[in-house]
Amino acid sequence: MSWLKKGGLILYGIVLILGGLQVIFEGHLSQAGVSDSIHQFNGIERIMGLLPILFGGLVIYLVFNKKDGEQNEDNPRD
Repeated sequence: MSWLKKGGLILYGIVLILGGLQVIFEGHLSQAGVSDSIHQFNGIERIMGLLPILFGGLVIYLVFNKKDGEQNEDNPRD
């Protein structure tokens, strides 16, 4: 995996983690456009902020634990 692809995936994982933290701590994502009221998330919706944190952590974990010389069994390199 090239350094550019690794860097992009790491950045993607960090953005996911920060987005999940924003949902958990701030409690709302945006204003409702029609009624001009702010929708406050309840506990279940805040817990769902853990999903992007877990997925972002998984992406970063897989990037760091993938070996560069790993070959695909279906299409081995010569």
